Amino acid sequence: MKLLQLNIQGFGKLKSLKIDFSPKLNLIWGLNEAGKSTLQQAILAAFYGFYQGSRATTAEKQQHLRFKPWTHADFDIQLVYELGDGHQFEIVRNFADDDIPTKIFDAVTGKDLTPQFKIRRHGNISSAREHLGMSREIFEATVFVRQAEVKSLQNNAGLVNEIVSLLDSGTTRASAEEAIAFLEGQIARVGSDRARVKRLPMAQEWLKKIQEEREMLLRDRDSLREAVLKKQDLEKTLQKDRTKLLQFQYLILDKRMAELAQNFKRSEAIRRRLKELRENYLELEGAGQVSDSLREGIVRKFQTLENQKEQIGEIREKIKQQQTIVEQLARELAEYTDMRKLSEFLTYEEFDRLQTRWNVADRALKRDQDEYEKELNRLSTQNLDADRLQKIYQLSSEETQGFREQEEELGRLDREIQSLELEQRELAGKEPFTKSVKLGIVGLAFLGVLLAVPLILFHLTATGVILGAFLITLSAGVSLYFSGMQNKHEKNRMALKHDLHEIVTEKMEKEAFYKHALQPFGVKDFKDLLEKRLQFESLSRKIDAVARSREGLAAVEFQLLKYLGSIDIQSLSEEVLQNVGAQFKSFFELKNQFDREKRLLEETRKDLARVQDRSELTTDSLLERLQEAGINEKDPDKALLQFKALVEKKKECDRLGREIEKLQSELNGLFAGKSEAELLEQQEAWTRRRDTLLAHHPELKGLSSGWSSQKLLTEYETLDQKRQEMEKEVERLEATIQTVLTSHRPQAEIEEELAAAEKEVRRLLKVRHALEKARDTLREVMESYHRDMAPFLNQTVGRGIQAVTRGRYKDVRIDPQTFTIHLVVPETGDMQPSDRLSLGTQEQLYLLLRVAVAKHLSENAESLPLILDDPFVHFDHNRLENVLVFLKQLSEQNQIIVFTKDRAIHRWVEKNVKPEDHIILELK
Repeated sequence: MKLLQLNIQGFGKLKSLKIDFSPKLNLIWGLNEAGKSTLQQAILAAFYGFYQGSRATTAEKQQHLRFKPWTHADFDIQLVYELGDGHQFEIVRNFADDDIPTKIFDAVTGKDLTPQFKIRRHGNISSAREHLGMSREIFEATVFVRQAEVKSLQNNAGLVNEIVSLLDSGTTRASAEEAIAFLEGQIARVGSDRARVKRLPMAQEWLKKIQEEREMLLRDRDSLREAVLKKQDLEKTLQKDRTKLLQFQYLILDKRMAELAQNFKRSEAIRRRLKELRENYLELEGAGQVSDSLREGIVRKFQTLENQKEQIGEIREKIKQQQTIVEQLARELAEYTDMRKLSEFLTYEEFDRLQTRWNVADRALKRDQDEYEKELNRLSTQNLDADRLQKIYQLSSEETQGFREQEEELGRLDREIQSLELEQRELAGKEPFTKSVKLGIVGLAFLGVLLAVPLILFHLTATGVILGAFLITLSAGVSLYFSGMQNKHEKNRMALKHDLHEIVTEKMEKEAFYKHALQPFGVKDFKDLLEKRLQFESLSRKIDAVARSREGLAAVEFQLLKYLGSIDIQSLSEEVLQNVGAQFKSFFELKNQFDREKRLLEETRKDLARVQDRSELTTDSLLERLQEAGINEKDPDKALLQFKALVEKKKECDRLGREIEKLQSELNGLFAGKSEAELLEQQEAWTRRRDTLLAHHPELKGLSSGWSSQKLLTEYETLDQKRQEMEKEVERLEATIQTVLTSHRPQAEIEEELAAAEKEVRRLLKVRHALEKARDTLREVMESYHRDMAPFLNQTVGRGIQAVTRGRYKDVRIDPQTFTIHLVVPETGDMQPSDRLSLGTQEQLYLLLRVAVAKHLSENAESLPLILDDPFVHFDHNRLENVLVFLKQLSEQNQIIVFTKDRAIHRWVEKNVKPEDHIILELK
């Protein structure tokens, strides 16, 4: 397929645009916002429209609204294209209204071919799908590359399967996927093990119920048989247990009688032992009068006394060690004689503060002196005399004000001169008569006289005389008037000239006096005077700063020398202060350590005195407690021996008391609180019961057991409990035997229904197995085609990337299931996923993959154009040129349409592609 012509009346910002495409390479160039992506979308809309289904989705509506013309232009497109067989078609789409149908014509004859195609709602027509043999989704995923979407083909399983189906059958409709889907539907109708309402699960459920019913019947029959056998076994066991119970009754009576006789003997032995123990207890009764609290108190006092003795020894050893340290520190301190003298006047902290102040003041003085020297050098470079500057700076305010007033007076005079000169110029410009006017007036006066004289002389009438006299008078009056004005003007001019001369003379005199007064200071005017005064102010500040720093340093040196004079130091320097500071610090650290150790020694001695005092108090308290216990010995050590002997007697007395208590408790337990007469009466009753048992069961005679009567009784009670439970179980089994089979149908009826259910399930399983086998076979065929397609894609993409990267990459592996790409990295020789490469290399690989898929599709069906919107954004210069060479070669088989903003691509196409093999359209 080749695009021949595109005519856009209105689409987005595009309006009245007509393009005649080259069958090979087409470059659409424009800057950002020029409409390149809009033009690409227009081509897509011309083929497939905006709406794909019978119901418009929200996204489709938004896309339609997005490309509605910005102006009121018509929203329609015409696209002319040619198929490989030479047939040309024209698609006419009007997007202004969803109800306007799309038309398709024979581009040569103009015949309406629309009825030959399937027409759906929203102007949707199947021409592109039938001519291209692919859906819009495949078209966009292969030959139609949007900006920054080169990799959209990766990991899209649905698209991959549809592309494989298209390669397999030449169309995406009658594909293996649809056959598999049909078989899946049939399998679903039969039903799987998880379904609930399908035929097979329902038959299996029916079979399961019959099997469960049969199993329940067989289980209940087995239960009946087991119940009968168990009932028989229980009855036999019951008979044996009843015999054992009689034996236990006999043995318990016999054992109790024997134990009672033995208890009588044991009681006599206990009484004899108690008598002996009580006699010994009475002999030790005196030692037993010492209470436990008194004994424990004495023991604690002895322990406390021992602890205090150990503590006194430890403290004395500690005092000895501390005394050694103090003496050593005292010897070291004796070496710091000068520092000891200095410490009488100030502490190290005070000295350190003074030293810090001296260092700061010394650095400040040096800094200020440097600043002063720099300022002098600066003034010298400007040819300024410091003495003159100082003389200017020392001027009094009255003198400075006098200079200011003189300059202001000169300024005032200058302004007056300018004003008078201005008046003079204005007066000259206002002269009442120019020379020509003056000549005119004289001429008129003379003319008047000439006219008047004839009138008077030749016309001696009264009128002539009057008229002549009037003319003479008028001429004389005019002459006098203008002469007076001229004289007044001249007088004013002379007065101005005189005033101007006086002021100029005054200014020159004052100016000469002013310059003479400024001459000693070397300045031109008052402004220069002020500037030089400011220059000296900076120098003056530096001088003042040096003076202040010197005063500050002198003050600190005075304080330091006042103290350091005691150790014969008369002058200061940084080195001297550092040496004194280091020694003084060492002295104070050593002195502080000496004072601290001395305090610790004093505190330890006080601790010794306190412990000795407590030891004496403990000894006195201990002797008092011993007197309470009957020990009057004053020596603590001897008293301790007597106390230990007393404690041993007390322990023996306590032991005898415990043994007496234990034997008395045993004696009381032998008869269980009963009297001897009561026990004899009970013995006679047990004898009668035993004789009665032997009379009814003579086989019991001679039975014996090594167990005690209590254990025999426990076993008897356990066995009797078991007997009762077995009797209840026998009763339950009897009830089960009578009722277990009453709820079941006859077994023959169940077996007949079970056979019918098994037959139906086998039939449905056979059908499902056949359907599944057919489906799996189709899937294997599809997977096989996936595998067969992979070598072609690997070879095509491998050659392409080898050309683009100039041999860096060439071995490529493409997963036919997901279209993910792996390739051999030359640095390691390992196969790595493309995601680990640069973004530019990834986009080159997936662009080549799209080209490979398009070529494969073109071999099976119609040759497809490649429509690429700026896919080279991340390509470097070299690889971009290689890709352009590749696309130029590819354009011999497939039409290429490239949209770009890159001027370099524009220049490359103009330079390297023949004019007849390309067109370049520039969008503004």
